[in-house]
This record gives sequence, C-alpha cells and structure tokens, in this order.
Amino acid sequence: MAFAGAGLEVFHVSRPEHGFTKSRFGIRFLNPIRTGAELKYAAGRIVIDRANPAASMHEARRLLRANKFVSITAGAWEGELLVKARIGQSAIELSSGAPRLAKIAGAPLLPVFVVRDDSTGKIRVTVDRPIDLDGHRDRAELLQSATQEFADRHLPFLAACPHQWRDWEKLTAFNRH
Repeated sequence: MAFAGAGLEVFHVSRPEHGFTKSRFGIRFLNPIRTGAELKYAAGRIVIDRANPAASMHEARRLLRANKFVSITAGAWEGELLVKARIGQSAIELSSGAPRLAKIAGAPLLPVFVVRDDSTGKIRVTVDRPIDLDGHRDRAELLQSATQEFADRHLPFLAACPHQWRDWEKLTAFNRH
C-alpha cells in the first residue's frame, strides 16, 4: 500500500499457496480473496510455478532489468538454497533468492522493514540503503554476506517491535560451525 501510495509499481514474487490455506481447494477458491486484495496495491504477482520454478525468477529478472521494482518476502519457505544468518544469539534460515536475483539482474537489493506504531496505529515503511553485493570471492560468500547483512539490519526493528515479528518460532540455536 505504501509503495502504491507513493506512485511506485511493485511486482511481488509469491508462492501459489500464499493466502489462507495450502489445500488445492483453498488455493483455487479462498486464497484469491487475499491475493486479490493485495493486487489492488501491486503492479502484479509473479507466482512460482512448482513445475518450473526458474520461470518466475526469469520473469523477475526481466522486470528488474526493465527498471521495475520486484519484492520478495524474506523467509525460508521457498528457494533452492537456504542460508543461515545470526540474529542476536540465535540463527534463522532464509532463502537466498533475493540476493542471487539482484546480483544476476544487476539491481540493488533494498531491504524493506515495516512496523506499526503502537501509539498511533500508523504503519512505517523503511527502505534501507542497498545491501552490498560486490567484492565477494564467490557465490556462497555473496549469499552468506548479503543474508547476514539483512539480518543485522533487521535486528534494530526486532528490538524495537518484538511483538510484531511472526518468526520467533523459526529461530534456532546459533552454531558457529
């Protein structure tokens, strides 16, 4: 809503199960209630095709190269490679798709954080400076570094609004090895 209100068109990469349920019935009949409401504010939805997941990334890369905005939610529910990042004294796994896509497309990777002000109810959207995608020896180092940088930048928002984060149960013990 914030980006649409600012006149920016954003295309969102999304799982077919996004919405209320993962059942075939729900995907077909119930989830469109949620995705339809979201599409009022998005330029489009790039749905990951389970039979050909690379197709959605090709479409996202095409949009990025056309200087369009593409959003991907940080999480571990999708992607070929998960990367573990440290958050405080814990760790979380995140998909490496966003940094990989940004690097391939030559696009900046902009972390976005959204919090609701508890006293006013207003939603604050923060678009942070781009995550560094250059100067890495190899792909693995790039993905680990970008994922950790995102986690590091996320930490102040978690500290300020811990009750607004939904992924506490996904944290595991941090193991340096």
